Amino acid sequence: METAIEVRQPSAIVISELKQMEDMIALETGKRKLLTEFIANHMKDGVDYGKIHVASKEKCSNPYDCKVPGHWSKDTLFKSGAEKFVSLFKITVQFSRDEDTFDMAGRPVGLFCYICTLISPKGEAIAYGRGSCDAASKKGDMNTAIKIAQKRAQVDAVLRFGALSDFFTQDLEDSNNEEKEFNPHTDIIHFGKHKGKKWIELPDDYLKWMQSSEGTQPDTLEMVKKTLDAISKPAQESTQAQSVQTENGINIGKEFDPQNECIKIGKYAGTVWADIPQDYLNWYVKNMKGEGKTFAEATLKWLSQRQDIAKGSSQHKGDVVSEMFPNQERKPDMVEVIEHELNEVARTLDVTKIIEWGNRRRKDINSLSKEAVVSFKKSFEAALKQAKAVAQKGVK
Repeated sequence: METAIEVRQPSAIVISELKQMEDMIALETGKRKLLTEFIANHMKDGVDYGKIHVASKEKCSNPYDCKVPGHWSKDTLFKSGAEKFVSLFKITVQFSRDEDTFDMAGRPVGLFCYICTLISPKGEAIAYGRGSCDAASKKGDMNTAIKIAQKRAQVDAVLRFGALSDFFTQDLEDSNNEEKEFNPHTDIIHFGKHKGKKWIELPDDYLKWMQSSEGTQPDTLEMVKKTLDAISKPAQESTQAQSVQTENGINIGKEFDPQNECIKIGKYAGTVWADIPQDYLNWYVKNMKGEGKTFAEATLKWLSQRQDIAKGSSQHKGDVVSEMFPNQERKPDMVEVIEHELNEVARTLDVTKIIEWGNRRRKDINSLSKEAVVSFKKSFEAALKQAKAVAQKGVK
């Protein structure tokens, strides 16, 4: 029995394939348009993506104010941007150990390798990404290395899934930071009541409190130390200024006026001496030398006289100093203490440490307001959940 075979003319085949190609091109064009609109309307430059300074220190000694276009990368997709794409498509993220990469690298101790799998709402694996990080590049901090390896894998997977290479380059967010030194004048604190401020802007007593707190992590301690050093670093002020006797009976530089002269260094740089908190002036006198110390002494003398005048003319009782200077620094309250400690212990990703901290601080937390108790409970549970997830995955 012979089987009939349908024979189509070549022109019919070509037309059919062209139609399919046209449909595919139209679909792809529509997808790119939607992605472009999503990036423009929902992603923030500097938060979800941004350019990274990639020039070496030898080529560029001023990365923070560099204006050379060639020293900056193409827009790089950050972790927050990758998470927005995951949310847009209702994707689930799963991490697993990347044994192949680990084997090819020689299975060195301290190297963390991950595969990130993107799972569609239907449960299908739709994209994969790989990422690794050596703990040695993070000063031996394994927790940081794990997070960075997972982040690199997730960003790689998102770039592959969305075919976003024409929008963004590969993940450079943290690779540049490996060379970037902490700078308290430009770096932002990302936790606590002063979140969003530059480190140099933090109150002096808050920094010293973090320095003495048992729960502060080593890398945070290093940043605190560098910030305090930056605040106390003496300026290259001339000590040759001609001194004159003022009407207040104290020797200071010629024509010094605390209401018009500005301090040149530290966290109050650019502030007139008369507006600087007295506790900072006292610290300045105790720890500094040269002309700056003399200016601080003169300012304290001037403030003391102003306060005496105010007390003599005031018709009511009250704290004259606080009335003149309402922005006096204060010690952190219990909410701030607990918030700081919880942020620090959560970063360890250590289940035992987190539980021990919770047991130790349970009574203090329960003594706070109802809103604070609920907030800390949620934060504690989230930290514990994340630590348990990392522990369950297990990393060689």
